[in-house]
Amino acid sequence: MINNIMNFIGSILFSFKTLKKVSFMYSFIKNISNILLPIIAIFMTYLVKDIVDKLASKDIGDLVSITVCVLIYCTLKIIIGFLNGCIEYSTEMESNKLRKNMGEDIIKKSLELDIEWYDNATLYDELQYVQYNYNSIANLTNGIIEIFSSIISLAVICIIALDKLWIYTIIMIISCIPSGIAKFSFTKKIYKFNIDRLSEERKVDYIVSLVTDKNYAQDFRQYPTKSLLLSKYRIICELMFGERRKILFKKLIVSSISLLLPEIVLLGIILSVIFKISRNEMTVGDFSLYVGLISQLCGNMSRVVYSIDGIIEDSNKVSFYKQFINKKNNVNDGFRHIKDINTIELKKISFKYPFTENYIFKNLSLHINSGDKIAIVGENGAGKSTMIKLLLRFYDVDEGEIVINGFNIKEYVVGELRSCIGIYFQNNNNYAFKIIENITLRESTDINLSNVVEALKLSGLNKVIKNKKISLSSYNTKLFNKDGVELSGGENQKLSLARTIYMNKKLLIFDEPSAFLDAKSEYEFFKGIRNKYKDRTLIYISHRLTNIVKSDRIVVIKNGEVIEEGFFDELMNNKGVFYEYYGLYK
Repeated sequence: MINNIMNFIGSILFSFKTLKKVSFMYSFIKNISNILLPIIAIFMTYLVKDIVDKLASKDIGDLVSITVCVLIYCTLKIIIGFLNGCIEYSTEMESNKLRKNMGEDIIKKSLELDIEWYDNATLYDELQYVQYNYNSIANLTNGIIEIFSSIISLAVICIIALDKLWIYTIIMIISCIPSGIAKFSFTKKIYKFNIDRLSEERKVDYIVSLVTDKNYAQDFRQYPTKSLLLSKYRIICELMFGERRKILFKKLIVSSISLLLPEIVLLGIILSVIFKISRNEMTVGDFSLYVGLISQLCGNMSRVVYSIDGIIEDSNKVSFYKQFINKKNNVNDGFRHIKDINTIELKKISFKYPFTENYIFKNLSLHINSGDKIAIVGENGAGKSTMIKLLLRFYDVDEGEIVINGFNIKEYVVGELRSCIGIYFQNNNNYAFKIIENITLRESTDINLSNVVEALKLSGLNKVIKNKKISLSSYNTKLFNKDGVELSGGENQKLSLARTIYMNKKLLIFDEPSAFLDAKSEYEFFKGIRNKYKDRTLIYISHRLTNIVKSDRIVVIKNGEVIEEGFFDELMNNKGVFYEYYGLYK
């Protein structure tokens, strides 16, 4: 209970602090307007009473004062319209600024998070969820201001109404309590439902994203996928719809019943005022005043109830967002700085991915010296790419240690360690940005042109640019520019290879660098790399075994261990696993 209260208070303070930093002016205008509106409404109710009483007296001498009251009333109506406009404008601007700020925070945090977040469905659901709740911070502060404004109005109304209708005022306040309790109860149920269904929501989003992704467009037109996709989409949606409908229908019934009580009390007040007027205990203007005030009282109580309902829901969302922003990584910085990687030693390492049972490596050992040209070979799932992830510290080993330049890899600053490695990932990702931005992945003011020229030449991308009659400023795909270029699989691979080469690092790793290249491009790439980088450490992972014949050393991995290691001729003469692989390949 105490923790829930502390989280609630923490969420409120976090929201106000965030809005102060992101959108102080717009939040101030919106909140002041929200506070002024009910106060002006009460004053206008008084004006109506005064006007009605003076009209009922039929005193022509009051014509001037009636006119003044009407003018004031109209002026206040204009002010209310202006304040509502200010609220609408400032709310929209506040939302835009908040979305931008929270979007930046989510991008930065997502880039800092361990890769583990993307491997675990539950954690990935959380990452997806925070993206759709950026308005919760503004909504939470709005709710607090709504309650503050309503309390002021309630206090003023109670002071006025208690004079003659004190019993009805108290009954009206009490009659609104059941509605608040009902809303509080269902708010918790709906929030729990939404959290429990994050996985289903992500699946729905995934199916929609598939049909809007051009990478899948050909498959969906070649194969009868329409019924499959619609079936999966409908099953998930109908399941969620049915469960949500039950909760919302119960909320509708309970809320409707609980809202009847205030309306019955209001009816009793109206009849009571009419009775008092008939006995000359009240004026016609009093009818307008008290019925108006009690109606506002009922409205303000409803606002408080709705605000509390929203505050509880939004405080949960803000708390969720805070937890996301404050998530701690398992892979953390060490204290050592590093500029280059010379030697690498894997000492009896064992590793399994989080939330899995099977080990990828078990007591694996490997030593790589500066300048070595190493080829890593093994069946699919043997752990070749996983070894690269461990060298990049996307994960840490469970047992043993990885030693870089004589020190445990965990002792180095993570960002500096990764910046020492030029890596080509086998998934071959490129982006809908300019060609030059795809190569450098940095701002144009921080580009090394000599590295760009070398990357274009060694990757073969210079020939692609020439043949397609495009430039480095051309966009890859048409997503950002209608004149963008669509590259083939091999051309995309050359673009990715150019990115790796541009990094110009002493250690270069190529994970399946020629999967989409034709025979000539493949030959030219490996020849260029060997000739250009004779003094650098190169690690190849490839199923195209002809590419690795001239490696200094071939390492064969199977069942989580290094089972063979040596020169090409040596391994062929041994007629072991590599000999078998090479024979199958030929």
